[in-house]
This record gives sequence, structure tokens and C-alpha cells, in this order.
Amino acid sequence: MLFAAIAVVLVISLFFFGNTVAKKDPTIMPPARVAKTFNINDFITESKKKLTVSQAEYLSKLENSVTRGDVSSQQIKVYNALANFWKDSVKAL
Repeated sequence: MLFAAIAVVLVISLFFFGNTVAKKDPTIMPPARVAKTFNINDFITESKKKLTVSQAEYLSKLENSVTRGDVSSQQIKVYNALANFWKDSVKAL
């Protein structure tokens, strides 16, 4: 009975005073990679370089087609035409 009591005391003392969690090694974290930012103007410029001459002329005509008058409605029509142009051109490129 005495051995059992001593064993229980030793187990309890190991539980409270012993190391129950492994030591964490200080690991050196690799430097965080900096994500490349997306620039829409650079992307458009690069995409324009891949266009054929006729596509580039048509695109230039669309971009410069806003004139005086009802500018906001003209811009909406031109932006829709540009969006449709790029939708079709992406499939061709």
C-alpha cells in the first residue's frame, strides 16, 4: 500500500512539475514573398501589343470616339463596345 501511495505521489508530482509540452525550437521563418501587384494599364498595354493591325485600328477608333455632347451616354456605349471587343479578342489571342 505504501508503494502505491508513493507511486501516486510521484505520478502527480511529475504531472505538475514535469515538462508536459515539448520545447518549441525557434524556427527562422523564410522572408515573406511580396506579391506582384496587378496594374490594369500595363496589362492593357501588353494586350494591345498582341493585336493585329486591323484590331489595333478598330480599338483606337473606339477609344477616341467620344465627342462633345452627351458624353456620359457616349462613354457608356463606348465602354460596352470595348468590353465586347476584348471578350471577342481574348478568344482570338
